[in-house]
Amino acid sequence: MPSFAVVFLFVFALLPFPPTSAKFNPYAQVGGHILTLSLKNSTLTLLLPSHSLSLSTPSTHATLLPDSKGLLLSTGTPSDCRLLSSHLSSTVYPLCLLKWRNYLYSRRDNPLHVSSILTGVNDGGEVYVTDGIGSVERKVGGCVSGTEVGRNLGWGIIDGILEEDGGGGGGVDVDLGVHSKGLGGGELGRTGGGKKWLENLGRERVIEMMIEGGRGIVNVDSGAGGKGVMFEIGEEGVKRWEVDVS
Repeated sequence: MPSFAVVFLFVFALLPFPPTSAKFNPYAQVGGHILTLSLKNSTLTLLLPSHSLSLSTPSTHATLLPDSKGLLLSTGTPSDCRLLSSHLSSTVYPLCLLKWRNYLYSRRDNPLHVSSILTGVNDGGEVYVTDGIGSVERKVGGCVSGTEVGRNLGWGIIDGILEEDGGGGGGVDVDLGVHSKGLGGGELGRTGGGKKWLENLGRERVIEMMIEGGRGIVNVDSGAGGKGVMFEIGEEGVKRWEVDVS
């Protein structure tokens, strides 16, 4: 009769763990899959349809993003990022700019929870993070402000806004695709442009773009004559066009 250890190793080998390597591409891998992410008592828990993964982290800014090749993991400091990345991959992710925000869209007939969506740039190992509602920004390792990074890069790092009730005003620098001063009203998704954009584009398409692999999340600013700028990130690069949000 096989020993308990042999049986345990056999069962462990059959578990559907994620791949052990992942390559982060800010153009192709921003989208990701549906996931549930919780951070309690410095323990990060990722729940996917086939498995769950828990990691202990000293940082409260922790993000796991599944891509088509595996799991991208990063946190609020370069040291935490390297430490936790080693749990999933031998690759160290040199991310210069990280945008950490919480998004939650839930509907009774079709609940969808997307937490801690991350976008980033491969450039050196420094980290830039914000909190979930755009009211706090902090630099780690010397990265410049989000606006300056966006201006220098010349393309958008896109934050999507899921808007339920409207209100507020502009305050989102989507021409650069970067939040520099947070959102109007100080609450995630409280921009009139975001609401009108959802009405024009359609909520279902917004959700598709959020969960579709290889897609970025888009945003609109209604500050210039009722015109908004919309972005989409794909393997071919960044698409940009204007929409009427008046």
